[in-house]
Order: sequence, then C-alpha cells, then structure tokens
Amino acid sequence: MSIDFSRLVLKPAVRTFGKPVRVLPKESQPFAEPYDAHGIWTITQVDIVTEDGGILSNRSLKFGIRLEDFPVPPKQGDLIMSRVCDLPLGYWQGTFEPHSNIDLEITDFQPDGQGGATLIMTRVTQVTQLTKAVR
Repeated sequence: MSIDFSRLVLKPAVRTFGKPVRVLPKESQPFAEPYDAHGIWTITQVDIVTEDGGILSNRSLKFGIRLEDFPVPPKQGDLIMSRVCDLPLGYWQGTFEPHSNIDLEITDFQPDGQGGATLIMTRVTQVTQLTKAVR
C-alpha cells in the first residue's frame, strides 16, 4: 500500500501555511499568461568560516510547492511575484513597504520525490509582465 504524501501532507500544509504568489512561467511555458499559486516560504542561513577566521554569511530564500498545484512544473528562470509581508521576516529587513510586491527568479528547482519541490529564489529588478498584484 502506498501513501499519497502529496494529498495527505503537502496539500493541507500548503492550504494552512502557504502564501499567495503570481507566477510568470517564461521558461516553463513561454508566452503563457501569469497565474496565481501558493507555496511555503523558508530561509536557510549559511555561514562559511574563511581562512583568516572571518565568517561569510548568506541567506537562501526557498519556496516549497506542491507540484500538482502547478499546471506545468516551474523551471529555472521562471519569475515569481510575492507581497513583501508574505516573505519570512529575516529576508525583507530594510526599507521595503510591507504590502508592496517583490519580484524573484527561480535559480534552482529541487523536486523532493514526494509530490513537492523546493524553488531556490533570488531577487530581480521590477518585472513589468507581472501586472496583476498579489493580494
């Protein structure tokens, strides 16, 4: 007997903890219209000790998705727009307006083998194709 992890775990988790985004599938579906989706944001902190004993710190912004919720699996190069207030607090420190939108690009796609995937994101400059704001 197999367990449908996507339906039993991922679906209720995304429904409960997921945040709305707008997806521009410029690589996964060229010329397709942007669409709405949901996923769960997380941050991974990475600290690397340098030869001289210093520490190089970086954060990795990740977006966990349920693949069944997407018409076509996202690809590296697709764009995602999110409200700043929906991102983890450790990411949007600074002068961002909480209800403004921020544009991100998928830099890596990591399927988990259980019906989900983690999208590794990086911030990009304002993208005009994502005209409908995320609410």
